[in-house]
Amino acid sequence: MVYSSDDKIPVGISACLTGQAVRFNGSHKRSRFCTDVLSEYFNLRPMCPEVAIGMGTPREPIRLVSDTPADESVRAVGVDSPDIDVTDDLRSEAVKVSDLNQDLCGFIFMQKSPSCGLFGVKRYLKNGHPEGKASGIFASEFARLNPLLPIEEAGRLNDAALRENFMVRVFTYRDWQLFTQTTVTPARLIDFHSRYKYLIMAHSTVLYKDAGRLLSDLSGDINQIADEYFALLMTALAKP
Repeated sequence: MVYSSDDKIPVGISACLTGQAVRFNGSHKRSRFCTDVLSEYFNLRPMCPEVAIGMGTPREPIRLVSDTPADESVRAVGVDSPDIDVTDDLRSEAVKVSDLNQDLCGFIFMQKSPSCGLFGVKRYLKNGHPEGKASGIFASEFARLNPLLPIEEAGRLNDAALRENFMVRVFTYRDWQLFTQTTVTPARLIDFHSRYKYLIMAHSTVLYKDAGRLLSDLSGDINQIADEYFALLMTALAKP
């Protein structure tokens, strides 16, 4: 099936993954899977938080730094100039991107990036010694603001199971967006659940039962019940 640009699902993506030369050294990290395959279904919306906050290209690289090994808080500072601290700017950019792109149905981040990495970004102590892992500043703040949004790292999409899981969640998220564009009624919500109940069961029998109990009494505020149902749905699908 060929999708028109209007039909494609809006998904955010780190700009370097689309081939834009926005990395600190003026290069890119184009993901052919994203640009050549996912672009057939997704309207990829490139974003680079470091460029957006005014850092040039090329630029001094940044890294995640903590005061002590036990300190879980991290700052994004310059590798050669530790007085350069862009932590707050990156968090503010995440808020801005979240507010301006509420139609997004997913986000693909660049792995290992101190701004965009989701998992296992190298963390350092002030003396330069590597000490543990953390999440990139922009990515972690964006994920906190959008807890139900499907998000993934480009590198992890090479895993077939993770790739399928991400795409299922994106299509489900979009389906729910379209569903809620029309007034939610008990009958429509039950019909929606009938299309997803076995998918929920496949991911989590516990959440499947929770969804059934939630929908067994629709006499309350239907919009609140719908919101609770969607949270259960996306939580279940997040379990591979």
